Amino acid sequence: MRISLICLLTSILLLATINCQPESAEEIENKIARSEQLTKLNELCGSLPKLPSMKLKFKKISGNSDISSLYFYYERDIPWKDLMLQYDKWLSDNDWVKNEDTISGWYGTYNKGLYRIAIETNNTQDVSIGCMKLN
Repeated sequence: MRISLICLLTSILLLATINCQPESAEEIENKIARSEQLTKLNELCGSLPKLPSMKLKFKKISGNSDISSLYFYYERDIPWKDLMLQYDKWLSDNDWVKNEDTISGWYGTYNKGLYRIAIETNNTQDVSIGCMKLN
């Protein structure tokens, strides 16, 4: 009885571990390629200026029935304030409207039609740029 219980608990833990592992870059790219919506979001995030001091670490897909989201996570070697000044100028120059209600010292969102871009840091050397579309 005790061995059966140990085997059962071990199996549950292994399944939980397998299901909690992040998707590989290849799996993410395959999902993007199979989805018209994610392909458009990938193109949108990919069209943003590439600051030489930022290195792409990974991408993450998110969303729900109301919104589709694709996040690009970068390592940065530029002060946050300088990064936001450059993105704010580029987005404004390209008709994106800054959402003043959600601008904070570490977060900013911009809207254009049904699309949204969110730029965020958690006060580290990382930054995420999310491209979203309302469904």
